[in-house]
Amino acid sequence: MTTRRLNDAPVLDQVEPYWQKLAALILWKLKGVERVEITYEDMKRMEAEFAGAGGAIIFVHGMYDRFAFKIVTPEEAERIAKHETTQRGNA
Repeated sequence: MTTRRLNDAPVLDQVEPYWQKLAALILWKLKGVERVEITYEDMKRMEAEFAGAGGAIIFVHGMYDRFAFKIVTPEEAERIAKHETTQRGNA
């Protein structure tokens, strides 16, 4: 599995050093699931599931009081990335 960064969104810089804490919070939000195991077969199945869509991309949306995580297609990620560039000021 490969990952890629589509843009230089500040939120990506903000969450990168805290990936372990964020993974722990995601697991905690799954309430009742003590442990998640990821196997090679899981990786291959996910890769196959998203192969027709061009791969799976984790979208991280930072808001003033929370983060949202979502798997999106490359096309949706490109659309979001283009929109995000219009949200930056030029002061």
